[in-house]
Amino acid sequence: MRATRDSPPPQPPPPPRRGDADAPSSSSRAASVDFACGVVAGFFYTLSAHPFDTVKVAMQTAPHTGASAPSALATARAIASAPGPGGGIRALYKGLSAPLLGYSLEGGLNYGVVSQTRQWLTHRRIAMDERASADPPTSSGAAAAAAAIADVAISGAVGGAVLSLVVAPTDLIKCQVQDGQFASAREAVAAAYERDGIRGLFRGTFATMLREIPGNALFFATYELAQSAFPRWTRKPARREDASSTVAAAGDGGSGGGAAAAYRVQEALAAIACGGVAGSAFWLAVLPIDGAKTRFQVARVGSKDDVSVFRLIGRAFKAGGVAGLWRGSTPVLARAFPTTAVMFLAWECAREFADASDRV
Repeated sequence: MRATRDSPPPQPPPPPRRGDADAPSSSSRAASVDFACGVVAGFFYTLSAHPFDTVKVAMQTAPHTGASAPSALATARAIASAPGPGGGIRALYKGLSAPLLGYSLEGGLNYGVVSQTRQWLTHRRIAMDERASADPPTSSGAAAAAAAIADVAISGAVGGAVLSLVVAPTDLIKCQVQDGQFASAREAVAAAYERDGIRGLFRGTFATMLREIPGNALFFATYELAQSAFPRWTRKPARREDASSTVAAAGDGGSGGGAAAAYRVQEALAAIACGGVAGSAFWLAVLPIDGAKTRFQVARVGSKDDVSVFRLIGRAFKAGGVAGLWRGSTPVLARAFPTTAVMFLAWECAREFADASDRV
């Protein structure tokens, strides 16, 4: 799961976003808050994304034939109409338990790792600038912005490498349950452990890294670029004004409360729009790798798909050309924008709650 942004270094306007100037002073404490808020974001992301993911997995693992593949809507209907006690809408949530836990932890890890890495890179760059000159750093606005985006991309790549160790076993279990090989996550875990021990749970880790490292870098960089381009019309009220918004509203006819509400609406719209754009960019870029990873993780040992991810990508291209590499793109893109929007909105709400609690 992919979601978060850290406080950027000072840059020219637009008006500052929430968190730019009021982050907790203790970095270890901030990391724990970021982790908890990331867990909340990952939880809501998974609830909203899982039905789309079930359809994606079904389309990616369908046998390659000369006939055109069923549409995403037809696939969803087929899954929901399957007979048995697990049919109906519940069928679209098959395998939910593993990703609900894994992706919630992923959300926490993602923000924590990316935030701490970005802070280290930023402090290191500033220190190098100060050593190189007796004068304070005087980078231009464009150069500072480019350096900040580079820091974000590198931090995202580091986060992707760490996340792969959580995402790989989570995806393995989820995909095998969604593919119908097992009735529950517990059965999938037991089968993987019985076959290869702990190593069995990490089948497909290399393929996951191929997706997560560049994808996470792109995701965070896109989000930051979108945030910097998002049109803002109001600034965040001062903390003192926030704390006394009721008094201010009573004294000036409600303008204080109105300013705070307008800022919240602005930042919610920014999180929705920029998060949706970042999620769409991520999945457009990594879908060919994701499709090969899915086929590898659901393949039985010794089967025709139990080969390297690069051979699977080549096979998909040979069978369906460029369109074959983006098989399942319709449910992915239909999912990407709204679900990452939900994730970022949950993140913002969690951070707002944490900030409010800190001021009590």
